[in-house]
Amino acid sequence: NAVLAHDTVCFGSTALPLHHNVDSILGGAKIGTDTRYRWISSVDGGSSWETAGGADSLNASFVPMSMETTTVFSRVVKSGVCDDTSNQITITVLPAIENNEISQDTILCFGQTPDELIGTKPAGGDAALFSYKWEVADLITGPYTEEATTQHYAPSFLEESKFYRRVYYSGIHDACRDTTNILTVEVLPLINNNQLVASDDTMVCQLDALPG
Repeated sequence: NAVLAHDTVCFGSTALPLHHNVDSILGGAKIGTDTRYRWISSVDGGSSWETAGGADSLNASFVPMSMETTTVFSRVVKSGVCDDTSNQITITVLPAIENNEISQDTILCFGQTPDELIGTKPAGGDAALFSYKWEVADLITGPYTEEATTQHYAPSFLEESKFYRRVYYSGIHDACRDTTNILTVEVLPLINNNQLVASDDTMVCQLDALPG
């Protein structure tokens, strides 16, 4: 009666299904003709247990509901007058990511280099395991491609408007992920046709008005 597997999720996310370890064959008692399951959970490290919440808490496999607290799960199998409790599986819940923000929109002239795009250091997730990904697109709807993997980003000079966003990943297997607002760098075309037109020479006396 062995189950899989440990998992790490972000606050409010659903963990992967918990299921029987296929390398461990369930047997004994009247398994096969009389098998009953009950998933149990503990939010205090295994000191106290209760029937796990969810519609499938009496099934062989179990999908944890939206997770808000690190929880230990185990499966009780009953067959005939016998019962057995499986190994324990821990679903670690990381705090939700907060304060993932980047600079405000800006306007440039053609060929100018924008100031460095500044991003905050987010809170939440796993403070020891995180990464950044700056993405850019020609249209606000995308597609977006990766530009940099630093907290801040300094684009090169621009010839057309671009849209930027930053994705923040944290935790094992990027359990937590959050995408910032979209930042617009608008590039205006150069001013053209700013020319003076020469006219016929005109001579006037001092204080006289020029001809209209």
